Amino acid sequence: MYKRDYPENWNDWFDYFETNKDCLLDITFADDDIISLQTKLCIGQSVAIFQLGESSEGRTFINKAREFVARNGNQAYMKCLDLFIKEEHRHADNLKTFMNQQKIPVLRKQWTDSCFRFLRKCLDLEIEIRVLICAELIAKVYYHSLYDASHSPALKTICRQIMHDEDYHVQFQGQALALAKSAKDPMRQSLAHFFHYRVYNAAIAVVWMDHRSVLKSSGLSIFGFHKLCMREWQALQSDLKEHAKLFKKTTRWNQVTIRAEV
Repeated sequence: MYKRDYPENWNDWFDYFETNKDCLLDITFADDDIISLQTKLCIGQSVAIFQLGESSEGRTFINKAREFVARNGNQAYMKCLDLFIKEEHRHADNLKTFMNQQKIPVLRKQWTDSCFRFLRKCLDLEIEIRVLICAELIAKVYYHSLYDASHSPALKTICRQIMHDEDYHVQFQGQALALAKSAKDPMRQSLAHFFHYRVYNAAIAVVWMDHRSVLKSSGLSIFGFHKLCMREWQALQSDLKEHAKLFKKTTRWNQVTIRAEV
């Protein structure tokens, strides 16, 4: 365990995102970096599904965030959100470049991705953030497995970069969630938490079904995968409790201090 200092407010988050895009790992797509047919069969469809998820434009999310900010103030969050989405698109672009090199078809639609996007569109900002965090937490476990399952130096570097970024993305969205839910009464917060927990466990099961070839290749069983995902969940809940104490009397989005342990 070690302490990592995360940005303390939306202006600091903006600075982080601006700095991070200039400090990326060098991804080399060498001509001889071609995965075997066996590896392609193992990871190809799985990578394509995650690439599709990373490519979301987030229009509904942005519109909901604009409405929230219009009521609560602080445009700095919107600037950060724009940079956050650009990082997600960078992940999608890197994965797509790898897929093109390996002749892995790019997906336009996929049932779990469509369900995920539909669910987010139907709910308010807080619940949408909760659903998005589900994906971010599981992605942290998934990309570790993809790293282990692949022998491609390019894909391993992509995974390392995404794992770094996702760690910060969870903190960024966790910060926004703590603020969004602080405006709700305890009963609505409890219902939202119950929904979040159920959706998260359902998402774990769905990801296992869609990506078990990659997860098994890295040595995970369904129980091991669930355990790692729940470890991420517990870490998030610990962070949110600390945020709740800080935000108890907070009414604006720029009054945030985080010192999370990872």
